Amino acid sequence: MLSPGKDALNQVTYERHRPEQTLLYQLVEKHYPALIVQLDAQGKSLPIHVHQEFEAYLKCGRLEHGFLREFNQQGRH
Repeated sequence: MLSPGKDALNQVTYERHRPEQTLLYQLVEKHYPALIVQLDAQGKSLPIHVHQEFEAYLKCGRLEHGFLREFNQQGRH
């Protein structure tokens, strides 16, 4: 079995982060929408920058929101 992030020649390879598998991501994904609804029912809201950060966090690392892979001339990244 290969080490994570290494190929058969022991060279570093890209390994996608999987934020949706972390406990923090799962908690935010599950409870953030309910928080927004609850605040709205109270006539309140989060500051726009906080809302934007939550939305960006939930999109970050998810392939369905697009991705970009870069590498330099030496092929190290």
